[in-house]
Amino acid sequence: MSVANPLKLSIDYTKAMMGFLFFNPAPCVIEMIGLGGGSLAKFCHHVLPGADITVVELDADVIALRDHFSIPAESERFRILCGDGATHVHASPSRPDVLLVDGFDARGQPPQLCSPEFYRHCFERLAPDGLLVVNLWGDDPGHFRHAALVKDIFSGKLILVPSIGSANQTVIARKGSGLILTKTQMEEVIPLFRQSCARFLPAVGKRIFRQLKIARKH
Repeated sequence: MSVANPLKLSIDYTKAMMGFLFFNPAPCVIEMIGLGGGSLAKFCHHVLPGADITVVELDADVIALRDHFSIPAESERFRILCGDGATHVHASPSRPDVLLVDGFDARGQPPQLCSPEFYRHCFERLAPDGLLVVNLWGDDPGHFRHAALVKDIFSGKLILVPSIGSANQTVIARKGSGLILTKTQMEEVIPLFRQSCARFLPAVGKRIFRQLKIARKH
């Protein structure tokens, strides 16, 4: 996190994860699995003032550092829950428009956050046309298998967006209509480019367009 600019996304994979905005520039409900330094939570809270945001973090010690990392306070539209992300996805009755998964422990991605059951529960929980966005750790030898699981469960409606400067890849998968960019969506997302913290979006958009072309060929 940048101390001078807490809203800045300093790590490239977090920028790639925000690529979901090209498919839904104004989600009503966002859920996140994994808090970390809170970069994604802060960014979404600032850039998407109309979104209701829930973050689920397993480690209470991480949550205790929220003030140190300038993470927003609890409010009607923002909350952090201490609990297991997989359990939350399975049990919660909410229907998020976007589900962001960036949960890791000291050994990498916990098995419960990359199992066939977990991804199936993600699909079932999402709202119609909802988006699943997953950060896959590039050094994990199983990350191609995880991407294949998502592809199967989402009937092939996904792209893999590579990160710059690391081996991480971002899965963006959509329930329902698939990954289609419409003129209306583009008109809605363009105003976000004007915010200083979101000026990276056009570059991410180019990566997404490239991956969409590759996906169509296959």
